[in-house]
Amino acid sequence: MWCAARSWHRSFQLVSAFSLPPLVSNEADRRSRAPGLCPRHRHPRPCRNMTADFPADFGARCAAWALGQRKMSNSHETPKRSNFEFGSPKCPCVGVAGLDGTTEVKVSKNMTADFPADFGARCAAWDNKRNGAYCMPGQDPGADKGWCAEPYCFVDPCNCDLDVPPTLANSYLPDASYQGKGLWYSYVTCGGKDYWMDAETKKQKQEASGICDKTVEEKKWGKEKCRCVGYDGTPGTVNVTIDKKEFLCSD
Repeated sequence: MWCAARSWHRSFQLVSAFSLPPLVSNEADRRSRAPGLCPRHRHPRPCRNMTADFPADFGARCAAWALGQRKMSNSHETPKRSNFEFGSPKCPCVGVAGLDGTTEVKVSKNMTADFPADFGARCAAWDNKRNGAYCMPGQDPGADKGWCAEPYCFVDPCNCDLDVPPTLANSYLPDASYQGKGLWYSYVTCGGKDYWMDAETKKQKQEASGICDKTVEEKKWGKEKCRCVGYDGTPGTVNVTIDKKEFLCSD
């Protein structure tokens, strides 16, 4: 026996929506059933929210994301979004903030760590007490110290006009990409101190890449005036909650 929601919605930091096809296709049969009642027993029963584990790069490119992803489980609590910061207007953070789930980050040659699913989509000291190679108590530099305590986020290198340009995040998420440009981060846009590279070296590295001159593939990344957002190629999962409005039951 299964339950299907008549209407659906999901909530992210970015205002966006998708719809899933109804699981009851027979309109006459659907209307004949009392909402929230099982046809065999005809009595109310508690309904749960529907959630699904989607890939961590959910929504980052054009794809039929909903196919085969539905499952029943208890609802997940949405992360709090108060006090989120998204960088300087001259170099705003990119991605989708407030997602529930995990991203698997390569923090050293032989170690990975689970970061939040919205890793890099907002300003935060992401490594602090998460990076098991360098940013835990007693390590070097250690928790709340040095670069471990500095906030940063991922940015679009072609929409970043700061004195200190962003750096390619090729070690943490080597296969990840934002609109086909690779994945770039900036401490400066979040008001953090960049311990890693001087400004001149960063400028040379960005200019040499020539990424902003490349043609973006519309079939994968969307139309020029409305590109896909999020990071393609990130390992992990995102918990997508589909809130019930009215449940219909069927054998």
